[in-house]
Amino acid sequence: MKEGGAYYENKIIGSEVAKERERHLSVPIVDVIRHGSSDYKELIDESFRLDPSDPEFKLDEEHLDLNQKGIKQILETAEQLATLIDKEKELVILVTSPNFRAHSSAMVLEKTLKGVGVNFLSQNRRIKEMENLGQMEHRDKKTVKPWAEADQKYRQTSKENISKPPDEAHVDIAAALGKEVTDIFTEDYDQINLRFETFLRHMTNIYKWLDKDTQVKLKDKILRIICLTHEEVPVKFMKKSLNTKKNLENGQLLEIKPLDTMAAGEESLAEVVLYPKSNNSEHGKSTILRKFQL
Repeated sequence: MKEGGAYYENKIIGSEVAKERERHLSVPIVDVIRHGSSDYKELIDESFRLDPSDPEFKLDEEHLDLNQKGIKQILETAEQLATLIDKEKELVILVTSPNFRAHSSAMVLEKTLKGVGVNFLSQNRRIKEMENLGQMEHRDKKTVKPWAEADQKYRQTSKENISKPPDEAHVDIAAALGKEVTDIFTEDYDQINLRFETFLRHMTNIYKWLDKDTQVKLKDKILRIICLTHEEVPVKFMKKSLNTKKNLENGQLLEIKPLDTMAAGEESLAEVVLYPKSNNSEHGKSTILRKFQL
């Protein structure tokens, strides 16, 4: 995929290649998680604020942009993560989309993981928001409500539509409104994929930018970066890396384990695992050959 001077390529290869390659010590594990189920208060209620500084703030449906189902989904994801994280060897950092439903999910994850003894790189560090993980933005706020209604109607039409990847579903939903996707949103899916691939590259190479104190903390440790985002952000990466046919479910975990750092014009390897979230969710694993050019 090429745009803005960058070109990213992911190709599935045999897993035996990864077995022959020793994992680089200075690369993290990257977990990508879709936010929990939400009633989208941020989008439809202009008075709603996600404000952890409020003395009355709690990790509940009233104060988060998650409904009860969404909170439960993220609590389950935290339990799943707790079984994957090596508490002796790993340190965790949390990053999130700036959007409230993703940040809400990150806060629930953080509290739950700390409660079961997962060690964070900085115990008091605020959860960092990253624009590259953010949602698709509407060109006009007036389209938010009709889009949400059309999306809900479309998803209820069939079981296939419930799980259809967003880059495909959004074309159908926009057509139902007499529009193109780019009439509604400020980005197309190639642009979204570009920012996600760029984010993954920077996370893969994160050790290059860590200060000395942080590098000392990470001596003999593995860094795990847990990222909260939206279904549209990793969809094209998932298709290229895992041949997926469905969307990323709320709370579903996509794990990316680079084996080495990334440099322009050079090939690198990564292991990719999509963990199941429900009985109907898609799952799988692969080894991919990654390459980019600037």
